[in-house]
Amino acid sequence: MNTIALRPTRQTLSQTIQSSFEAASSAARSISAECGRLRPDTKGLVDTMRLCMAEALNNIVEHAYEHDASHKIDIEVLLEADQFVITLTDTGNPMPNGCVPEVDLERAFEDEDLDLLPEGGFGLVVLMQELDDVRYSRRNGTNVLTMEKQFA
Repeated sequence: MNTIALRPTRQTLSQTIQSSFEAASSAARSISAECGRLRPDTKGLVDTMRLCMAEALNNIVEHAYEHDASHKIDIEVLLEADQFVITLTDTGNPMPNGCVPEVDLERAFEDEDLDLLPEGGFGLVVLMQELDDVRYSRRNGTNVLTMEKQFA
């Protein structure tokens, strides 16, 4: 008799962390490990998810909360049949101009003199290169960053 393993089409993981680099790193590791356990068929994408989640969480710690660890960051990861969706929510400073900055991926590393490259902004380059969609909104004093990656 053949057995068919059915996978739920939606699984959600949620966690609230303090706004520190240590908590961000720990959350990215533990959530991605659980996603890997739930979806072992997506190993490479789980690694991408961990990288992007860690980078975005670190940006919240550094820019939205300015290294003040007394604040909270809410993390929700939705595993669907064909994609993962990470939503990060915080009440820190909004993104400049109220949106994810435009990143010119072609010019990001164009300058031959590495000393002339800007210090920040490369985390966004990583997110834009690795993910299918990155969206930001601010609602009632709350920042919401949503990142999506297709499995296929």
